[in-house]
Amino acid sequence: MSDLLHLLTTAPGIGKVSLESNELSAHQTDWWPIATKWKLEGRTLPSPLAVIYPESVEEVVSLLEFANTHNLKLVPYGLGSGVVGGAMAVQGAITVNTSRMNKIIALDELSMVVTVQAGLRGSELETYLNARGYTTGHYPQSLSLSSVGGWLATRASGTFSAKFGNIEDIVVGLVAVAGNGKKIVVTPSPRKSAGPDIAELLLGSEGTLAFICEITLAIYPLQQNRPLAAYSFPDVATGLVAIRKLAQSDFCPALVRLNDVAGSQKFMQFGIEKGSCVLVLSWDGPSEVVETSMNLTHKLLVTSGGTKLESKVAGYWFDNRFNVSHLEEAIATPGRIADTTEMSCLWKDSEAIHHAITELFVKHDISATCHFSHVYHTGTSLYWTYHFADEHLEKIEERYFTIWNELMRVTLAHNGAISHHHGLGTVRAKWLALASPSTTFVLEALKQEFDPKGLLNPGRLGLSKL
Repeated sequence: MSDLLHLLTTAPGIGKVSLESNELSAHQTDWWPIATKWKLEGRTLPSPLAVIYPESVEEVVSLLEFANTHNLKLVPYGLGSGVVGGAMAVQGAITVNTSRMNKIIALDELSMVVTVQAGLRGSELETYLNARGYTTGHYPQSLSLSSVGGWLATRASGTFSAKFGNIEDIVVGLVAVAGNGKKIVVTPSPRKSAGPDIAELLLGSEGTLAFICEITLAIYPLQQNRPLAAYSFPDVATGLVAIRKLAQSDFCPALVRLNDVAGSQKFMQFGIEKGSCVLVLSWDGPSEVVETSMNLTHKLLVTSGGTKLESKVAGYWFDNRFNVSHLEEAIATPGRIADTTEMSCLWKDSEAIHHAITELFVKHDISATCHFSHVYHTGTSLYWTYHFADEHLEKIEERYFTIWNELMRVTLAHNGAISHHHGLGTVRAKWLALASPSTTFVLEALKQEFDPKGLLNPGRLGLSKL
């Protein structure tokens, strides 16, 4: 192994190579709660053999050529904000950190696109664009913690998805390097009809097929007019009918976020009626357009059983939307853990799946909240936050995986998709084959062509090629 590491550290053109123990330790896991808990409790986790920091497409190509020659497994690592273990270190593998691939390559104001390297921090991209009067419209809760490449790898969603779509709707081109070392170039264009969309093959692939190196994204005018509003509904069922009508209308706001009864508790300080569900809305656009949408939205919601609330209710949510301190505190506290789980479903299944998962948490005596925060013409996402306590780490771990497995079973039993935007990572990896055997069949075939030696992010997506 020492000979291999010597070859690695002296190999030209593959990026900075680090064997420092503190860097190896820092790359043992991403922000997967149970792995973070393990580490805080002193459990030994696998460490990468080395951490490599490439800075260009060319260095990634050279690195993949080296890896194929020496049969080295590689784990892609962006900024480590993933919450499902998608960047966990693998025994005997190298971790490839993309944070030095952080340049803004080009801004095309005529075509309204920007091209960036994959390791660029999301908030840095937004700061650059905002200063020039633009935005991507993509605002995940992890905006300041995540990389653009990570957004693609997990098929991420942003807060204003009802207007701007998800990351797959914003990507117009990319450059990647397959596991076999071949460069993949998807030339930016508004649309193609020349075979399958190769970019879509890589979105959500979690680094198992190729390293995404450069991305071209659509951008939009930055609007100064982004008003907020809030409404309450007597129960989840009434609220779901209202947001479905809104999502299927021609005037849906940019943000639609319905909290269930438990999730609405944080608004009780504003005198919200106990047992109600709070809906938070926001718009994005020219004043005349926004005003029209707000008026039409108000009429629809009131006739659907909603009650208008003071704007400070929505303002409270807006001011705290990026705050994850409650999760960090629970994970850092001995004897406690917290996590989040998201899924999606058609409208016809939304109430039933919410009820079933609520009952699941009640059965296990676990505190949980839910919000429906990404709405579509055909359905919605459900995002759960939950926490529990036990004095023994082994009991926490056992309970943790029991809950995850039951969440996946209930989701599938109610025709849901097992993830909406976090990806599969480690915790969901085995469930893809159960949720969609045909997807696994296609991915196995792609893996064989893109990465025949199985070097990239082994074990993710439940692929058998290790």
